[in-house]
Amino acid sequence: MLKTPLSERAWYPGYVLGIIGLVSIANYYDRNLITILVEPMKRDLHLSDADIGLLTGIGFALRVHRAGAEYLELDVGKFGPDHGRE
Repeated sequence: MLKTPLSERAWYPGYVLGIIGLVSIANYYDRNLITILVEPMKRDLHLSDADIGLLTGIGFALRVHRAGAEYLELDVGKFGPDHGRE
């Protein structure tokens, strides 16, 4: 019995589109949740504008980078032109 490749099944494009849509929605809420909570955080934690700037700018970028590296189990210190060569 021949099996059809995964990419030729009728439901596969809709499945991929749904996964991409869910990732896009999660990305949108992840980026915007901190901006919604800025004023209550400033008030409760007595943060300055500079602290909020660090939290929403470079802090967010570093957190996302670190989470992505851990998810992919990458050793980010070994990237370079010589990686994998003997």
